[in-house]
Amino acid sequence: MLQYLDSWRTWLVDLGTYRCQQLFHIQSWLAFFELKLRGYLQVRNHLQLPFLLFLFPLSP
Repeated sequence: MLQYLDSWRTWLVDLGTYRCQQLFHIQSWLAFFELKLRGYLQVRNHLQLPFLLFLFPLSP
């Protein structure tokens, strides 16, 4: 009986570890995509500003 409980506990711990790893994996992917998106938006804004200044110069 004790051995049965012990194996059950190990299984639960393994499952918990697996779930934590999965969550960490998903979170790291989300952080990675957020970084990519932020970088893309920053680059796009930096590229847009000179382009707009080129299209509509400040001098009349």
